[in-house]
Amino acid sequence: MADKKEYFVKTFTSPRRYSGTDANVFITLTGENGTTEEVQLKAEGKVDPFERGKMDVFRIWVNKDPGTLKMVGIRHDGKGTFPAWFLDKVSVIEVGTGETKVFPCHQWLSRATGGTSLKLQASGETTARQLRINGVDLLRERNAPLHHTDEFDSPLFIVRRGAPFLFKVNFDHGFDRLKDTIVLEFCTGSDSPFANKGVEVSVRVGEGR
Repeated sequence: MADKKEYFVKTFTSPRRYSGTDANVFITLTGENGTTEEVQLKAEGKVDPFERGKMDVFRIWVNKDPGTLKMVGIRHDGKGTFPAWFLDKVSVIEVGTGETKVFPCHQWLSRATGGTSLKLQASGETTARQLRINGVDLLRERNAPLHHTDEFDSPLFIVRRGAPFLFKVNFDHGFDRLKDTIVLEFCTGSDSPFANKGVEVSVRVGEGR
């Protein structure tokens, strides 16, 4: 993804009845330098996104740097059994700086109520404080006996395939589920890991998976 701008996008679906959508959702980002191309918000794995009362996180890349964000365009394609969607808000986090912009919505995206696309203006609810890693502890003394690797004469962290292991990450401040996004990337056995090769896995903290 060289030369592309990376963001995390969070969508907050209303907890009211029938708020979730089965449709495909798309976003554009508009800032002081212009508007990006449209990007689909795709869930990874078997996650069913945009359900009632749910916060979803998406990782996206765009071809241009829009600059400081002022507006997002959000729409769905009207497909699925229940396409109507009541969206509470969208937040966009710039990877690298941690700068976050919040875009309130609190309305339906529905053909029955005026349309399936909206332009949302940024609110004053912003933050530029990025979580920074102070240290990672692989807890070798606890993991080695569990994986029967304590007799191995190796400086590497060795665990057995398919078995759980423990580790600890220390940040410079507390984790806020609504404002912070933590994605752990595990790569094994390759200098050029890819998810479709089974040697790269991304896990979002707080999803219970």
